[in-house]
Amino acid sequence: MILLIIYNLLTNATALENIILSMNISGSKIKDKESFAYDLVNKVGINREKANRKVLKLSGGEQQRVGIARDLSHDPDIIIADEPTGNLDKDTEENIMNILLSLAHDKNKCVIVVTHSKAVTSYADELWGLNAGNLVFVKEKYEVKTQNTRF
Repeated sequence: MILLIIYNLLTNATALENIILSMNISGSKIKDKESFAYDLVNKVGINREKANRKVLKLSGGEQQRVGIARDLSHDPDIIIADEPTGNLDKDTEENIMNILLSLAHDKNKCVIVVTHSKAVTSYADELWGLNAGNLVFVKEKYEVKTQNTRF
């Protein structure tokens, strides 16, 4: 399964309902979807109280994190994230990038991140860029930032 991270959420549903509905539609075999969804939102920095709010009652950054949690609930093999931290503060950006790094290194997922952020590129194992409309290899094995965040 390939996953493109975007955060189009159902605005009449809570954050938690968005995740559970997505798991149901994707045919998830997880038995306790509610507990799993709470665990996912917690990992991206959303507490239970906010997880039970309608999406429109969340900030843009919180909505983006709910979208990431929802998309990760599918356990994709390939994750393509376009500016996954674009609306997030520095601490939350580090948390999300450590989650993606853990997915790549610990869960053997292919994680492709598209970004303009130099801070985000510092997490890359390989860095590619655009030069005159062509995709070019820039550098391999950037210094990988790790913390004890495990997904």
